[in-house]
Amino acid sequence: MKIYSFLLFWIGIILLGGCQSTQVDTMDLLDEKIRTIEISKTIETGVINDNVIATLEDQKSIKILEKTIRSAVQKNSNVNVKETLPDFNLIVNYKEGYPSHPIHVWLGEEGKESTLTYIFGEMDTYMTLPEQTNALRQLLLSIER
Repeated sequence: MKIYSFLLFWIGIILLGGCQSTQVDTMDLLDEKIRTIEISKTIETGVINDNVIATLEDQKSIKILEKTIRSAVQKNSNVNVKETLPDFNLIVNYKEGYPSHPIHVWLGEEGKESTLTYIFGEMDTYMTLPEQTNALRQLLLSIER
């Protein structure tokens, strides 16, 4: 009986350890203070549009976009990112002159996920939570008007 208990104990430990090793990949930003976020309409996938329509400097708007980016989870998108033009470019600029993070945004419908990718790279897709899309829509669409 002790042998069975011992085996069950170790099987349980192994299973718990395996379950906890599941890691979710999210978008990366530097752990540095964000100075500004520049927003532009996309003219071509993989290209930064220099015609900036807004530069966000207020902490409330920056925090909304930062939370949206940092919480976006890597998974397949229903958007064909190689054939569908993104809606917006976000350029995250840091204080102290650290390199910027350029990001494409395919803005989802209200209550749906949005798709984010790094402008340069493998075009891995990251999906936002629906509530993040709602905040993103409110912010970006108010700027576009």
